[in-house]
Amino acid sequence: MISTDLHLHSLWSPDGQEPLSHIFSECAAKNLTHIAITDHLDLHDPSGDEGVKDLDRYLADIEYTGRNFPTMEILKGLEAGVNKDNLQETESLIAPHKFDVILLSIHVFNKINVAKPLPYLDSVSFIKAYLEETLFCVTHMEQYQVLAHLDYPARYTAFTLQDYVQNADLVEEVLRTLIERRKALELNTARLDKSENFTIMQWILQQYTNLGGYMVTVGSDAHKLEAIGRNFDRAEQLLSLVGLDKLTVFEDTRPKLISWTSYSVKLQDPNY
Repeated sequence: MISTDLHLHSLWSPDGQEPLSHIFSECAAKNLTHIAITDHLDLHDPSGDEGVKDLDRYLADIEYTGRNFPTMEILKGLEAGVNKDNLQETESLIAPHKFDVILLSIHVFNKINVAKPLPYLDSVSFIKAYLEETLFCVTHMEQYQVLAHLDYPARYTAFTLQDYVQNADLVEEVLRTLIERRKALELNTARLDKSENFTIMQWILQQYTNLGGYMVTVGSDAHKLEAIGRNFDRAEQLLSLVGLDKLTVFEDTRPKLISWTSYSVKLQDPNY
């Protein structure tokens, strides 16, 4: 069973709804062994909500509150919403701080909200532009460990697997870059109950494993308690379909592998 959730949001995120203590209690009740608080940092977001700016207080809050939950490994994380325009500034802000895991996300590029693409852009062209921005960021950003939700555009708009397949060369470049740079790919479970998202992620994961990739994290992207661990049954089905029996967790940015197919927790260093 999956016992890791490496994508969780608290009140430190503009759209978070829960204090850390409530999140930790819920995760412990759900028998999770490894979790990561990954609140938003989205510099120059058009909405004006840039997320966590006081990283010292944020990290201190995670560490202090987490002391009451010794049965879990609580990773200090961040979801960095980056693009070509804010990448350097984001890295400069992160650099002085010690994180366990940083997620790289593309929420906005060219002043376009990925969740609300402009109507005059056809779907294949938009996915192409999104993947090009993703490729730039996964290639040039230094301080990240995981590429989050590659299916993000399909959460909110009727993008299909075919839109991704028609950009298969770019998908492959992104995945090859992750593998070459020893970065992980996230299986985000937020929309796995939607058949199209499940199909898209199955295709992406299959391309990834075909290329030799195996470092995969699972994250519910929860912003409220009831979303923690959501759709993990579908994630297990998907992982089985593509032949992945281990998940990746982190300690001080160092990846470790953990079996999800048994109840035992056994960590091992990945063999590169």
